[in-house]
Amino acid sequence: MSYTTIKSFTDKNPNSAEAPGAPKHIYWKGDRYPTKGGYIGATTKARLDELISGGWIERDDD
Repeated sequence: MSYTTIKSFTDKNPNSAEAPGAPKHIYWKGDRYPTKGGYIGATTKARLDELISGGWIERDDD
């Protein structure tokens, strides 16, 4: 499954940062979710449901 960001947002998980102490990852409209090499938890059913129902991402046609 793949997803596309439909509304820009800053990831709430501190593990999304590129390095310790760096800013959290920003998903811009049109980006794929999650980023390549994403962190554990980015694709859990609960997290995907939260982002889809909140209007942040949508599932791509595979």
